[in-house]
Amino acid sequence: MQRRSLLALSIVLAFSLSACNKGGKAPDSASASASAAAAANDKPLLITAEDLTTVQSNALASGPVITGSVQPERKADLRAELSAVVLQVLKENGEAVRRGDLLVRLDDTSVRDS
Repeated sequence: MQRRSLLALSIVLAFSLSACNKGGKAPDSASASASAAAAANDKPLLITAEDLTTVQSNALASGPVITGSVQPERKADLRAELSAVVLQVLKENGEAVRRGDLLVRLDDTSVRDS
């Protein structure tokens, strides 16, 4: 059934494309000569066995739908030892950090003045 539909569609498409070329005006000489030159320079396309593959119908497999939340392996709570204005945030929430990484840059003028 599917092969017949595909064959019928191919035939209709072939007739439609051949009808599109009939009754139209002749192409201008510049484009005709350009297409003739391009056709003369074209080499035939060689298809080898490595270029071919067999298409098979198969069911699409997917895993189960799972909902939940992800928890970090390690968690650290941050607190400031002094009160200061934050000048620059260098790491965003959720970004991976290592020991010794600078997280924020604080305004230290009030600390230096005292």
